Amino acid sequence: MIGMTRNANGTKGFALQPIAVLQGFIASQFFLLLISVVLAFAVYFSPWKASPKLLHVLAHAAVFAGAVWAGLRCQMKAWLHGILVGVLAFVVFSVVGYGGVPLSTWLWWRRFLKMGFVAMLGGILGGLSRGS
Repeated sequence: MIGMTRNANGTKGFALQPIAVLQGFIASQFFLLLISVVLAFAVYFSPWKASPKLLHVLAHAAVFAGAVWAGLRCQMKAWLHGILVGVLAFVVFSVVGYGGVPLSTWLWWRRFLKMGFVAMLGGILGGLSRGS
């Protein structure tokens, strides 16, 4: 919801800050790239193979970190900024890596909701951390 609200110092401002969402999304993609490089070296130099379950967990961890970043950067409603980072990242993941039509299966919706929940927790953690 983009609306005019009063912030902590009494001036009007937007409840949603697109720059914070964009920074969180870029941070999540950076963390995902960093995790991918480390994982690629681990797989290349050892006989170990990554499981799909581990790849899902690492993708969620990267989006969680990006949502924390967005929660740190926004002024209010960190949970909403976190969710938007998760939604944006999941849509990009779906377009890039999903073979079928997004929105068409129950599995897609379940993963979408799970990613949104993880990102919301990250945004909340980032919002709580900025006050300290």
